[in-house]
Amino acid sequence: MKINGNDPIHEVERAAPIAPTPALATRPDRVTVERNPNVQAVASAASSASGARAVRFRQLETAIKAGTYRPDPSQVADQILDAAAIDAKLSTLFTGQA
Repeated sequence: MKINGNDPIHEVERAAPIAPTPALATRPDRVTVERNPNVQAVASAASSASGARAVRFRQLETAIKAGTYRPDPSQVADQILDAAAIDAKLSTLFTGQA
């Protein structure tokens, strides 16, 4: 691209402001999922899962406070090793190193 001349800009023409359309300015944005038949099923599954989880949490809390909670050491070790293996695989995947 070749530019001819180097005259400075003396005046910038300003555009007139655009007035908002009344119908668009007053109508709020919204999203709805009421028509999706899966919404109720997902909500039901989430509430039942969270309820079961809360019950299990209370059971564990009671056992810990009573001193009767005895975790299985081999199960804890297996979970630690599984988590470490996943971390190593993800690290290899993201860094590209073996």
